[in-house]
Amino acid sequence: MLSHSKTKSFIFETEIQASRDGFSSLLKSEDHGRRLYNAVLGKLLRQLRKMRASRDYEGARLLKKDDPKRRAAFDQLRIDNGLTEYASISLASRLRTGSVDFDRFVPSKVAQEIGKRAFRAVERKMFGKAKRCRFKSRGSDFSLRGSSNKESPQIKVLDDSARLVFRKKEYPIRIDLQNPYHRHALSCRIKNSLVFKRRLGGSERWFVQMTLEGEAFRDSEKERKHKASLRERFGEDIFSQNVSVDFGPKRIAVSNEKMAYERAIVSDHLDGMLRESRSLQRRMSRSIRLKNPTAFKDGSLRRGSRLLKTKNYFRLANQKRDVDRRVAAYRKCIIGHLANEIMQLGSIVKLEDISYKALQKRYGKSVGKSAPASLKASLFRTAEKLGGRAELINTFHTRLSQTCLCGEVRRKRLSERTHECTECGLRVQRDILSAFLGCFTQNSVVKKGRKEFIHSSLDLAAARSAAKGHQTLSSSGSHMAGTPSENLKGECISMNREVASSLEGSEKRRSRPRQEPLNRMARGSAASRIAENLQS
Repeated sequence: MLSHSKTKSFIFETEIQASRDGFSSLLKSEDHGRRLYNAVLGKLLRQLRKMRASRDYEGARLLKKDDPKRRAAFDQLRIDNGLTEYASISLASRLRTGSVDFDRFVPSKVAQEIGKRAFRAVERKMFGKAKRCRFKSRGSDFSLRGSSNKESPQIKVLDDSARLVFRKKEYPIRIDLQNPYHRHALSCRIKNSLVFKRRLGGSERWFVQMTLEGEAFRDSEKERKHKASLRERFGEDIFSQNVSVDFGPKRIAVSNEKMAYERAIVSDHLDGMLRESRSLQRRMSRSIRLKNPTAFKDGSLRRGSRLLKTKNYFRLANQKRDVDRRVAAYRKCIIGHLANEIMQLGSIVKLEDISYKALQKRYGKSVGKSAPASLKASLFRTAEKLGGRAELINTFHTRLSQTCLCGEVRRKRLSERTHECTECGLRVQRDILSAFLGCFTQNSVVKKGRKEFIHSSLDLAAARSAAKGHQTLSSSGSHMAGTPSENLKGECISMNREVASSLEGSEKRRSRPRQEPLNRMARGSAASRIAENLQS
């Protein structure tokens, strides 16, 4: 792999305005860039098949996995067959200079990035990360990225404006000098730029994304509004060092050392657009079946059938594409505001390392609507932008949703949304308690061979101490069924398990033996303790 720049970067996106000839030059470059990508991808796939059919490849596979000769043999095979990033870039450059059309419409820096892009697609298949590589069909959108800002596509910044230079043609860029975000972006050094096309409301519009060096712009007014909203709901003193988020398919629980709350990731305003998208999808399917009655057998598509599509189908497809774009844009806006709101509660955000693919398989519609993985990625970016950091918690070690403040560990069904402890009488919403305990986890890195694993431990003593002054856990409306004071005392309990990661509630995981609570003999039976607490 080639070396990359290690300086901090952020993205600035704006619209490209049409020149005298419109966007005809960009459209031709887009089509020829797509054809060059397909040519490079096809050549790399042929080289991959040739390598896997060779005797040297079969001999390397027979070596033991821990043998260093095995890795060296595979590396040499990839070099000999041209399956490296450098070889892919060289192939794209040779194809560009060997064709008059490619040389005319595809700039040299764009051809280098196309070579990298094709190699990354083949690399995923080569290492088993993907099953196949997809070629770009005619008419599909294709972005054009330059490896630097010295050649096309090049951004030239003037005193009060900016222009995109592409193949010796200049396109004005929409810039608002009254916007502090625009002024901050144009004051930073431009590393490279990406030119792409979007369909908005039935029309095609071109945009450019600039990769800029430096820190991203911090909107102090937006941060002030988030802090004011949180103070209005929970009081003045709400900031702490750690904030934890417990994820679900469509709801999250947020807690720090002083307060906690639960909310939906995305509001119900998306339901109308999602219903419209499903309606358009059914109409598109109906159009396909009416136009191709012989292509279906017993309700399923015959293998190898070539489908004919009507003008009505393409009209519906454009409508559905526009609706899906608006859904994604609205969801992205909501998730961005939610991430900024969470980061006003603490500088270190802690998230459970769960499998979002498993959530997708089990709760497909809810995950498709709320996109919890996008919120996780947004929290990582926002934490870095605001000077904090994000940490992942190993759920196999901590088992936050099964652990009580008294140390009792009991498995729960996913349908049990309330934590009820028979040992200490604690009764609280399950996700709220899980998010609260996540604030008191510590991570360490454990090395096993060449791999590194996250090892997490839970400090129950610190959690018990903070629970006394917690707004949600200590208030009268927190469903605390008279927790005995002696149960909130004790030393740190660290729950160490084999290094692994798994999804909470998995039926395949072995059950854990119940941990003995602290001072069990001195507290009597659970029923008598709860009765005494209710009377007092």
